[in-house]
Amino acid sequence: MKKHWKKTSVAAATVLTTCTLLPTSSYADEAEEDGLPVVATSEASDTSDYEGSKIEVNQAQRSGDSDYVTITWTMTITGDAVFEAKHNSNNLYRYNDRSVSSVTVTDEASEVRYHPLQDTDGFCLCTGNFYPSNSIEDVEEGQPATFWNSYMIPQETEKVSLSVPGFAPAKDIPIE
Repeated sequence: MKKHWKKTSVAAATVLTTCTLLPTSSYADEAEEDGLPVVATSEASDTSDYEGSKIEVNQAQRSGDSDYVTITWTMTITGDAVFEAKHNSNNLYRYNDRSVSSVTVTDEASEVRYHPLQDTDGFCLCTGNFYPSNSIEDVEEGQPATFWNSYMIPQETEKVSLSVPGFAPAKDIPIE
């Protein structure tokens, strides 16, 4: 007899696994009040619209002994530019939502680039329109916003660089 595996079981397992690691808010208020840790920083590139703006990487956390890693990062905009998270979708791979799927991670040692995970329906496992529901979509001057992205990064990788379009890479991010 032939076994039929359902995609929903994979999606359910993915959701169950990710729900235990993902932030439940955009952290914007918490970042101001509590001061999230900063493990790496990046400034906007000279040629971007975000000149003077910065990225602070707050955490790269591995789930147990797995390859699943969630990276949390905060953006602060300086000047008149507005960062629209919903318009920062990945140009290489197709994601079915509007999210920060354009944010990639690179293992400098092996020269391998990782793109955010997506579920079986093609939705990015990252900050987007559907999760968390109170995430900040448009980052304006004076309003820091914290985002998260999920990746499958081999266990032997101990540090990575995070690349957000318009910003220099944030380098040497330790994976906890």
